[in-house]
Amino acid sequence: MIVEKWGRNGTETIPLEGVKFEIKHANGQYVGNSGGTLFSNDIYYSDSTGKITPSGITGTAIETGLESVPRYTIELDSQTVPTNPNAAQTLHCYNNTVGKTWSLLPKPTPEHGRF
Repeated sequence: MIVEKWGRNGTETIPLEGVKFEIKHANGQYVGNSGGTLFSNDIYYSDSTGKITPSGITGTAIETGLESVPRYTIELDSQTVPTNPNAAQTLHCYNNTVGKTWSLLPKPTPEHGRF
């Protein structure tokens, strides 16, 4: 399983380093980073390429975003993916920029009032 964290700013996407998330099995147990072993409260952070690659996960896994990096918000709280140890599944997670998006507005007319 490969989890990729991307930041979206309009049409541009960039990898996000330091996004905080957790991965659990469908039964609610945490997935460990050491060969997919189970232990409590395992937290992951995306690396400089926006990725994390936990190994040895079988069955259904649920990735939940906990905290994004500054200027980006978490778009989806959680995503579910079936895993197979013989084939890598990639989960793409996109975080949008926080703030205003500016657009050009038409000049005010009597029909549309003032802005």
